[in-house]
This record gives sequence, C-alpha cells and structure tokens, in this order.
Amino acid sequence: MSIIETIIILLICVVALSVIAAKINVLFPVLLTIVGLLLGAIPSFPKIFLDPSIVMLVFLPPILYIAAFNTNWYEFKQNRKPIAILAFTMVFVTTLGIGFIAKTLLPGFTLATGFLLGAIISPPDAVAATAVFKKMVIPKKIISILEGESLVNDASALIAFQFALVAVTTGHFSLTDAAGKFIWVVFAGIFTGLTIAAIAVYVRKRWQMDPAIETGVTFITAYAAYLAAEQLHCSAVLSVVAAGLYVGSKEQTFHKASTRLQATAVWNFVVILLEGVIFILIGLQIPYIIAGIKGEPLWHLMLEGFLIALAAILIRFVFVFAIHFIADKLRVAMKLDPLFPSFKYSSVIAYSGMRGVVSLAAAFSIPLVMDNGMEFPHRNLILFIVFSVIVITLVAQGLTLPWFIKKINIDGGAPAEQPSSDILQLLAKAALNRVEEIIHNENLESNAAGEIRDMYYTRVLEFNTIKSRDQLLEKQLSKRLMLEAVRAKRKKLFQLQYQRMIDQKLFKELEHDLDLEETRLQKLKIIQIPKR
Repeated sequence: MSIIETIIILLICVVALSVIAAKINVLFPVLLTIVGLLLGAIPSFPKIFLDPSIVMLVFLPPILYIAAFNTNWYEFKQNRKPIAILAFTMVFVTTLGIGFIAKTLLPGFTLATGFLLGAIISPPDAVAATAVFKKMVIPKKIISILEGESLVNDASALIAFQFALVAVTTGHFSLTDAAGKFIWVVFAGIFTGLTIAAIAVYVRKRWQMDPAIETGVTFITAYAAYLAAEQLHCSAVLSVVAAGLYVGSKEQTFHKASTRLQATAVWNFVVILLEGVIFILIGLQIPYIIAGIKGEPLWHLMLEGFLIALAAILIRFVFVFAIHFIADKLRVAMKLDPLFPSFKYSSVIAYSGMRGVVSLAAAFSIPLVMDNGMEFPHRNLILFIVFSVIVITLVAQGLTLPWFIKKINIDGGAPAEQPSSDILQLLAKAALNRVEEIIHNENLESNAAGEIRDMYYTRVLEFNTIKSRDQLLEKQLSKRLMLEAVRAKRKKLFQLQYQRMIDQKLFKELEHDLDLEETRLQKLKIIQIPKR
C-alpha cells in the first residue's frame, strides 16, 4: 500500500468516525485514537513516520488561527483577568509541578526533561469541553473563560516548551538569558502576526477576489504568520494567534457573504481533518512507541501515565480553588469584582481540564536527536505519557463532565444563543431606518421601495407584539411550511435533472439558490415559547 493510499484511507476514517462519534455520543478524539490503535495492530498496515520538524508547521497554524479568528473579542476583554491567570500562571504552575513529579516518578528523568513534559501537557483544550456544553445550558461566562484560556495558554505553554527543549538539547539554561529572550519571543511574535494580518486585510480590501481565492488567502495568512515568526526566531504561535485575532476583528469590513459561507465550510472541514489525522496517527504509532521503550513492562508504563494524568488533574483543581479563595479574600478587602462568580463556576472550570491536539503536536515535534547527535532522552516515554494524559483526561473528565454539571446544579440562565424579541426588533428598526433614509435621500417613490419599507415596518411591529403562545406557534408553523416548500422544490429539481429536462449549469444555479434559502430558514430564530 502506497503512502498516498494510506493517507486517503485515514482521511476516510476521520470523516466516517466524525459521523459515528456524533451518532453514538462519544468524544471524537477518543474514537479516533481507538481506531488508530486498532489499525496499528494490523501487521500489514503501513507505518507512517511523522517528521518532527514539520508536525508543528502542518497542524498548528490553521487550528490556532481559526480559534483566534472566531474569538469574541468583547467577551475576551471582559474576562481577561481569569483568562490571564489560567493561561499564564496555571501553565507555569503545571509545568513546574509536573517537572518535579516526573523527576521523582520516572526513572532517568532530569528536571529539564520533566519541565519539558510539564509544558507539553500544561495547556487544556477547550474543544472537548465546549462540545459537551453545546448539549447543556451553561453560563456563557464559563465558556468564554475556557475558550480564552485555551487560546492564550497554547501560546504560553509552547513558549515554555521551547525553552525546556533548549535546556534538554543543550544541557544549559540561564534565567537571565531566558528572561531577555522571552521578551523578544513574545513581543516580536505578536508584532509579526499583526503585521502579516494587516497586510492580508489591506490586500483583501484592495483587490477583488473570487471567494475560493479569498478563502485560500486566509490559509496563506495563517501559515505566513507562522513562517515569518520562525524566521525571526520569535513565537510563531503568538504570531498566528495575533493574526487570527486581528483579522477576525476586521472581518466584517471586507468579507463578502459568499466568501463567509465558503470560508466557514472549508475551515471547519480542514480543522476537523487536521485534528482527526493527528489523533489517529498517535493511535497508529503507539505500538511502535511502546516497542521503543526498553526495560519497562506495559503495566508499569500505564501506571506512570495514569499517575502523571492524575497529577495534572489535581494541580488544576488545587490551583483553581486556591485562586478562587485568594481572589475572594482580596475582593472583600479591596472591594473588587469577583474573579469567578461562584464556587460552582470554579468547579466547572477546574473540571474542564481535558488535554488535546496542541499537546499531541508539541510532543510529536520533539526532535529525534539532540545537537550533539545523540538520541533525544526518553522521547518515546514522553510521547506515551502525553498520549496517556490526553486519553485519560478525555475519557475520565470529558465523559463525566455532563454528570458533574448536573450534580452541582449550576444555573445556566437563559440559553445564550436564544435571541430576545427586543434584540430582533432593534435589528428590524435599524433596517427600516436605513431603508427610509435611502428612500428620502434619493427620492425613491416606487412600488419596490414602498414594499421593502412596509416589510420592515411590519417586522418591527411583529417583534413588538409577539407575546402570546398562539402567535409563536404560528411563526413556528410558518417556518416549518417554508422549509417543507424548499425541500419539495429540491425534490422536483432532482427529478428534472434525472429526466434530463434541465442543463447542468442551470441545475447548479438553482441548487445553490435553494441551499441559501434553506440555510437562511434553518438559522431563523424563533423566540422560545414560555412555559405555562
């Protein structure tokens, strides 16, 4: 089997398993890793070697960029204090804690190797937690904090990882040199990312592009920010994050609706593939990793992985509760706002410490040999432990998180995504005001202009008067009937194509129109009916 055929099989597995995971309600990474292990156990299945020098380059830029791009900057700023404490102090504490524990627990580990392991597993991944939250009513503040922490702690953890990697490979570490380099790495990385992003935004505003090309430019921006920072020897991760945040904040000023539709679909698919491929690849290589660890039985390796995972979980709980206690004391003494609104909030944040794709990518990027030509010490053991921590946290915490949230009975309030009639009415008023402004300024007294004005005027009144259950049911019925009408048109369109009564170009145009119409109707928000 050729490498191309193997990659195609893996991509098919990723797509199929994403559907299966949703059907059976199992976390996607867990299922991927299990399948990777099963494939790796097949003797005839080819081994895929991951080149450490390209793992970070291939996998991280798109994943980090789109996470930053989709970040709600207003919510990020609102929760900047808890995000900063979790993303920086938590990473530092975890790196140190795991470093000392690993030196004590794992034979042959030095403090530098332990700190390397600690930096790799220090950043939790919010993807697994937010996947669980989608099915539950959770306070939006918790989601915002976890997503903001996940975005920033990736950068801080990978910076710590790079410093620890230098200490292991060179055998030398100077705190003075590290402090100076840290300042350069951080600020130059951010500046590089913002510069690349500003150029990308200027180009996209200046030049008219096809949506497919413009979507491609978004990928170029992510990789350009990473590569430029690498060339300048500053933080490539911070560069990508800064670029994503900047472009995301400016997106409304230059993105066309067609580009948004296309780019969203492409990015979602690419990120799922990248995350899926790296998880399935670690599963594939676990048998070879275990075989490369000499002198330790499998049960002993599994025990070490379990203990390190348990330590990482406990460090997060202790840290979050300690910060909550200290912040409460300072809040009372200094009359400040609370860091976390309640103990229940802190409990959910502490429990949501699942590790993910960034830890995997960092572990795989460890070089095979050091500067002196010797094998990197304990590389296979580090990979196995990182794999163990990810699987244990995903299974133990990810699968029990819904139970934990129900147990503590946290009040999520109203669903965050459910719009109120007041907001919808304000939007309709803004549309009506703009239409009336154009009609007045350009003296447009035509039937078409009058119809549009009347339509938005009616919509303003509609949102102002929708109060009764019967009216809400009428709106829901209207939406359902319109969706059924679109589906009937689609069925007829396919019949015409099958009967060869329509040419392919016209078929594609009409199919696209129906797709847009159905998408609009599916996203149409019907205000939640109050319970009697």
